[in-house]
Amino acid sequence: MRYALMEWWNDCTHAFIFGFGEMTQTPADYSAITRLGFDGPVAPLDAQYQIAALGAELVRTLLGVPTRTRYTA
Repeated sequence: MRYALMEWWNDCTHAFIFGFGEMTQTPADYSAITRLGFDGPVAPLDAQYQIAALGAELVRTLLGVPTRTRYTA
C-alpha cells in the first residue's frame, strides 16, 4: 500500500491524486489519527529557540508586522 500511495503522490501540490481528485491530510485528520489535539498548553521551548524566536519577533515588531506568538518563562 505504501508504494501505491507513493505513486499517487504529487510533489507540486503535496497531495495524493486519485480518480475523484486531489486529497491531502488536514490537521483534523492528523488529530484523529494520532489523538493529539491542537488545543491545550504549549510545549516549552528550549533557551536557544526562545532567543531566536524573540529576535524574529523583535524584527517583525520593528517592521510593523503584527505577531500572535506568546512565550512563557
